[in-house]
Amino acid sequence: MIYITINNTGKMNNCKRECVDCLFKSDAVAVLNNNELGFLDESCYTNEYKKGELIFKEKTPVQHIVYLRRGFAKLMKTGNGGKDYILGIAKPGSYLGIQNLTKGN
Repeated sequence: MIYITINNTGKMNNCKRECVDCLFKSDAVAVLNNNELGFLDESCYTNEYKKGELIFKEKTPVQHIVYLRRGFAKLMKTGNGGKDYILGIAKPGSYLGIQNLTKGN
């Protein structure tokens, strides 16, 4: 799982955090005990994206789940003629990529 932050500073940060001490626990993670959080730690990292930067690309296999800690993410689809359509806005506390992991897309 990747915890992401989208900011307006253009600063990118990729740092390891310990899930046990994290202040940004989602409801799904808050119920885990310390041993389970330790297991989650093994595959988590934090990444900050610039405003407008692509997180996932349409029709590309997803290999991770993203938890949006801060900021917003546009969920878009490219239609006929290359026009982009906004399907929704992901808010802090949203998980991204879960639908595609279950579909295998």
